[in-house]
Amino acid sequence: MADHRTLANAGVTGYSRYVPVWRLTHASARRAWGTAGARGTRAVAGHDEDPTSMAVEAARRCVRHSAPPEVLYFATATPVYLEKSSATTVHAALGLPSSTAALDCSGATRSGMAALRAAWSEAVAGRRALAVAADVRSGAPGSRDEWAGGDVAAAVEFGGEEILARVLATGSSSLEVLDRWRAPQARHGRSWDERASEQLYVDAAMEAIDIALGAAGLSLGDIAWIGVAGLHQRARSAVTRRLCEAGARAIDDREHELGTPGCAQPAHLVGRGLDGAEAGERLLIVSLADGADTMILEATPDLDRWRRRDRPESPPALEVSYERFLVWRGELQLDAARRPDPDAPAPSPAARNREWKFALTGSRCEDCGTVHLPPGRVCVRCSAVDRMTSHSVRDREGVVVTFQLDYLNASQNPPSMPVVVDFEGGGRLLCELTDADPAAVRIGDRVRMSFRRMSVSPEGVQNYFWKARPVGAAKESWEEGTHA
Repeated sequence: MADHRTLANAGVTGYSRYVPVWRLTHASARRAWGTAGARGTRAVAGHDEDPTSMAVEAARRCVRHSAPPEVLYFATATPVYLEKSSATTVHAALGLPSSTAALDCSGATRSGMAALRAAWSEAVAGRRALAVAADVRSGAPGSRDEWAGGDVAAAVEFGGEEILARVLATGSSSLEVLDRWRAPQARHGRSWDERASEQLYVDAAMEAIDIALGAAGLSLGDIAWIGVAGLHQRARSAVTRRLCEAGARAIDDREHELGTPGCAQPAHLVGRGLDGAEAGERLLIVSLADGADTMILEATPDLDRWRRRDRPESPPALEVSYERFLVWRGELQLDAARRPDPDAPAPSPAARNREWKFALTGSRCEDCGTVHLPPGRVCVRCSAVDRMTSHSVRDREGVVVTFQLDYLNASQNPPSMPVVVDFEGGGRLLCELTDADPAAVRIGDRVRMSFRRMSVSPEGVQNYFWKARPVGAAKESWEEGTHA
């Protein structure tokens, strides 16, 4: 495949990641099936999370600190919808203008690198573009895919101003190989013996690397950092060893703690690599999936300036039991609560109220300043009619003024925790608290809003809205994110 060279004024202008707070230990997953224990953990999406909600959390950091992207690409190998776009849900939750194109790259692990390359191509053409990738990885109970996968989302923004890393070149080698697949209606993927395709992947990787190096006028000795993504463990290890023998250092992607994030891994490696790179150092990102794709980046002095910002400390992760993990993944069914099933969202009201439902945008009275959540036409304080301006609270912190621990309500993670939140700048909202230890919740706790899946109807309709999340956990969701 032909290589692509970058223009001098196009590159990475921001990046961020979202890592769920929940962790499953490898030992607990394997102990349940009587197999030998293993060190390490994996990141686990909560019962109210999916690739779409995770993508929103990863992308929020990027869009908060810059002009809205003109193009949004969303990549996932585990989409919640077929035929319907999930990128438009991400677009709506971010509050982007309707003129922003929202496009899906989904259904294959290779989609992660496809989104990065598509977004970079938009930047070369002079348009701001955001690539976000997310996967919820799982496998059959007891399988390696189950305990070695990881649920992570990552976003990379490309543009032409205040560039953190320039893209020097890309390369590809496409390969038709049946090493991993999942039928459209299957719950879990299947894979063939990795030994049968290991050398095929190594050869494809070296071809794609040679193409990119040739386009950039570089040799392997000019590369300081390398990151190899992919679900083929043997090929990843072989390619990593070969590249490290040339003097490059492997990017620490925290796989021992987070697991292998599938489609999100290339973008995740870009962020992790830029976290440790110095100005002038070059990074080589390799993605192994039905062939190989590569991208070479060079860090700029702007990267260090923005990386020196104060960063919040990540709070301790919350451990989830293997039994509860199986419930969240739908492998086990709990006894139904003695309560009515939640109503499925109706298309027409959801469309009419999309700014509230997806972007958490209320209204503020122009006469007295009262904030209304949800938005209204008549002010509850001064009775002014149609004197409202839009007012979003999705990026504002709030304070818990009262809460309840509800053990009777239907929940895959009991108890459910309804809270009343007062926001900075005005506004009060009754919502649900998530990612919190029930024993640690207190009045006065600071929270930030998080986009979540509230329920799924029998027809497969995903009902999204916003929940409150403790500020410590909310800061981990933008873990070490950097933006220019």
